[in-house]
Amino acid sequence: MMGFKASSLILASVAVVAMTSGCGSSSNSSGGASSSGTSSAASSSSGTPSSGSAGGTAGGAPANIATLQSYVGAKGKANKAPITIGYVNLQGGEPSAPEAYQAAQAATAALNNDLGGIQGHQVKLEACHIVSSEEQGQECGQQLVNDPTVKLVITGAVQIGADALHHTIGGRLPTISGVPLNVSDVTSPNAFALNAGLFGSTPGEVTYAVKTLHAKKVAVIGATDDPAAVRAVSTTIAALKAAGVQATRAGFPQTATDVVAPLEAANVASADAIIAIVITPPTVIATAKALVQLGVKAPVLGIGSVLTPQVQSGLGDFPKWTYNFVSLNPAVPDADGQIAAYAGVMKKYQPSAPLAGDSTFTFGAFMTTAKILNSMKGALTTANIAAAFKAFTGPGYLDPPNYKFGSIPIGPGLGSLESRFYTYSGSNHWSDATAGKWIGPS
Repeated sequence: MMGFKASSLILASVAVVAMTSGCGSSSNSSGGASSSGTSSAASSSSGTPSSGSAGGTAGGAPANIATLQSYVGAKGKANKAPITIGYVNLQGGEPSAPEAYQAAQAATAALNNDLGGIQGHQVKLEACHIVSSEEQGQECGQQLVNDPTVKLVITGAVQIGADALHHTIGGRLPTISGVPLNVSDVTSPNAFALNAGLFGSTPGEVTYAVKTLHAKKVAVIGATDDPAAVRAVSTTIAALKAAGVQATRAGFPQTATDVVAPLEAANVASADAIIAIVITPPTVIATAKALVQLGVKAPVLGIGSVLTPQVQSGLGDFPKWTYNFVSLNPAVPDADGQIAAYAGVMKKYQPSAPLAGDSTFTFGAFMTTAKILNSMKGALTTANIAAAFKAFTGPGYLDPPNYKFGSIPIGPGLGSLESRFYTYSGSNHWSDATAGKWIGPS
């Protein structure tokens, strides 16, 4: 049974999910729909099995493809009859993540051309895009469950429409979240998340502050007029105190532009570490400016989803903080070569797509899905696929190495609360703050 600290972290993570729903993910500000085979609200576009991508290029295999071939357990061209994977993403409105769909197209192309498909079958991508409403999530769910060829559904960045999507699917299709941004992503029947998503933010930050930084005094910053933020700050402070850490609170309204006074009152200058539970660009910018003005030298722990162009533009660069990532950071090479193989596939099949943010989540979800399905016993039925995901213990691709679905109280579809930390030193320079290790709550 989890102790008070771990259960407090879980409560805090749920509060962060509530706080960030609708705020967007790390790349949502890129805006607009993908130019390659995209669709209007709740309509579909199907990638051809031969390519899976409208943006692919001719020539040889992607660079470093051997790493992926070893991971999924197959190589070469797929030559059996196609199977269909549904893909749902939020794009065309605001927020929007068209790069996630580009990653889905690139992953499909690589599976068909270089990675032997899934059990030798070509993969056909049936995409349905949510633009701006919950109702469109329902429409996507209806479209996919009414197509008898669809074996499972993978979702990209779906901040809007996820609840309706899951409710409509109703467990009839295994639904795999590339990044869980909603409680329904991990509580719905036959729903599985391949990383901690927004549920991993607070657990990772508290564990990192206590066990890696060995902080004895921590200041926790958050908005005072956002109920979810207030709850997240309160439960984070409770978890810190349960670990024997002295914790102080610094709060201010979301509209505040000068927050020096509340941060100074919370003694941030004397803290060993600062946990910044700030999400919106204005609060991130105000917090970063105040910390610089106060001459704070202690490490500041932030959430990776705040790395948006608005923040970068408002400050001239991203804050020089240490950020929580629930997938590998594509800017930092990993020991297993997964980043290099991912970059090789994207360069060949979707060269215009960014590697960071929602691209990473979707690509990892497709490759982990391929590994699971290639390893499963029996026919590719929805029941067998769901059972294979439930039994999967890892490793994920670009995602955590260990999973135990059904073990985390938030929801049975959450298999890991582990995350990684990377320190940003400015001018696009990153370093691995956890020395290649994934960390999670005690």
